[in-house]
Amino acid sequence: MSGEQILYLGRRYVLKVIPTNARPGPVRLKGNRLEVETRTTEPEAVRGKVRGWYKVKARDYFIRKIDEAATRLPWVDQAPQLRLLDMTKQWGSCSPGGQIILNPHLIKAPCACIEYVVLHEMAHLKHHDHGPAFWRLLDDSLPQWHVAKKTLDDMAELLLAG
Repeated sequence: MSGEQILYLGRRYVLKVIPTNARPGPVRLKGNRLEVETRTTEPEAVRGKVRGWYKVKARDYFIRKIDEAATRLPWVDQAPQLRLLDMTKQWGSCSPGGQIILNPHLIKAPCACIEYVVLHEMAHLKHHDHGPAFWRLLDDSLPQWHVAKKTLDDMAELLLAG
């Protein structure tokens, strides 16, 4: 476990498991390490703490990115609600009611990839399909989306593992 690589916002960190008999502190980034204090060094318990940390970080980061996008996208009146959902083949979706659903594993990807997925899903607030108008809207809102999508596609297996 200790020494494994952890991805967060496209950067690699080294997992450091710190056994303790006291009450474990929160999982935290410290320099180039992700430190996990734990009473048990059982791999599944440590993985559970890391997954929990990812979900908290994902929720906070994604909400911030959705709020930022909502203020600059002319077709969005207010920031849509966010729901996190572990998915095996998708990064996100937009519900018919306008809720943005994002995969918490996306938090491992580079920031440009996250921005692409957020804008892709928010474009569905205006165009509910992947027709020509949808892609034009995405081109106008994020001209470099092709690069971010390719990066994300190339990293998908790595990001979705664990």
